[in-house]
Amino acid sequence: MDLTFYATLDASTLKPYLQDLSYLLPLASWWRSDVQLKRPPRLPPQLTHVAIDCGSYTLAQHQVQPGFHFTAEQYVSWIRSLGPPVKWAVLPDWPCENVGASEVKRRQVATTNTAVDILSEYLDAAWYWCPVLQGQHVDDYLRHAIDIAARVYDLRDMYARRGQAEVFRVCVGSLCRRNSLAEIRSIVRSVVEVLPNLPLHLFGVKLDVIQQTGYLPDAVASIDSAAWTGRFARQIDVSADEQRRTCPRCRVVEPTRWRGVPARCSRCGGPLGVTQREYGLLISLPRYRARLERALQARGRALDLRRDSLAGEDVQRQSRFPWAA
Repeated sequence: MDLTFYATLDASTLKPYLQDLSYLLPLASWWRSDVQLKRPPRLPPQLTHVAIDCGSYTLAQHQVQPGFHFTAEQYVSWIRSLGPPVKWAVLPDWPCENVGASEVKRRQVATTNTAVDILSEYLDAAWYWCPVLQGQHVDDYLRHAIDIAARVYDLRDMYARRGQAEVFRVCVGSLCRRNSLAEIRSIVRSVVEVLPNLPLHLFGVKLDVIQQTGYLPDAVASIDSAAWTGRFARQIDVSADEQRRTCPRCRVVEPTRWRGVPARCSRCGGPLGVTQREYGLLISLPRYRARLERALQARGRALDLRRDSLAGEDVQRQSRFPWAA
């Protein structure tokens, strides 16, 4: 079964030259400068597969009580304005990082109640609504999965009756920044046992998790991450250097020479040099997808083939570069 990778984009990375891949837009990134959500972004016309995250992780870092700074009506209106590329959106959830056991239970209840309220009014939205499981430890996720199982299957069956079951999934939250890969494995496998025959989306799962966790159940249909940007730790110095040697037209990094940093592309003769955002989208993202694809293939899985906007020779060229190894 193919696994879909959603590259998480913030407001400053939604550029007109995006390739037609799968992207996750966290609403919180736009909310920072548009608290009334009256200025939704204009998606590049070539995009065909976008998912929406309510951005609860970011919001939870700045408030104690569960609660968003926007209404369900504003949330729905913002998503609707993005148009047909939006395939699914999460039902607002309440992350459980860094809270006590009693608070975990309270946030799970808040997550369930919020989902029920939105579905009662906006069930007929043009996109799929996807519920979120929250928790800290395996037992937390099991409890939440058991609590919402009946509602989740009812929602799945409703989409199936409409002939719209292909994109529906259940999202597993609060996995970001976990140091225990074994714990992530246990959480996923336990959820699969409680919610069989349902595709899962894992929030904030980086390449390291795929490379080190070993086998992931086929139920894991998709993951997302912002780690593809390469703007972490030692990667920052590497990307800053490669920006000066990148050809925006050919989407390649020229190798260094004994005479110093090259100024022209050896392929097209054009000038070298790109911005941080251009480098991330033109170089880092294809590189990350190539590494993810190899990690999945080593475990009998395949990466989704959303490469519609790339020529076949372009894809092959990317995979032959040393930095994509």
